[in-house]
Amino acid sequence: MKQPDVVGQKQLSLSDFPRKLRQVAVYILESEAHPRPSIAKACADLDLNYATIKRYLWLCRKKGKDFYSLLNSEAYQSYKDQLYRLDAAVLDKGIEGSAKHAELFYKRAGLLNETVKHTHEHKHIHLHHCAPIPVDSGVIPDVTDSQEE
Repeated sequence: MKQPDVVGQKQLSLSDFPRKLRQVAVYILESEAHPRPSIAKACADLDLNYATIKRYLWLCRKKGKDFYSLLNSEAYQSYKDQLYRLDAAVLDKGIEGSAKHAELFYKRAGLLNETVKHTHEHKHIHLHHCAPIPVDSGVIPDVTDSQEE
C-alpha cells in the first residue's frame, strides 16, 4: 500500500540515486519474472559488483533516501496502472456466464456487500455425578424377565 506523503518531504524519484542504483531499479521494475528479482540477482545479470551496490544503498539511506521505498512505490504504481486490464478480463468472463467471475467483478466494483450473520446455538447437557444404580434394586426394570413371558 502506498505510504502517504509527509508534508514538506520531497517525493523520491530514480534521478535521486546514483546511476548504478538506477540501473538496478530499472532492471527489477521492468522484469517480467514473479517474484521480481532480488538486488543480488540484478547485480549478477547486469555485471555489477554487489558490494558496491550495497555501499551505495547504505550511503543513500544515510542521506535519507530509501531505495527500497522507491522500489515498492514504483512497483505498486505499475500494478495499479494494470488494474483496468484485470477488471476487463474479469468482466468478460462474467459476461460469458462464469458466476465466480461475475461475483469477483461486483466485489471489485464495490457493488456486492456480503454480510455474514453468525448465530450460536448452545446446547447444554447436564450430567450429574451419582453412583451407578444396581440392576436388582428395582429402579431399573429387568428386561430379561419380561421377554421370557
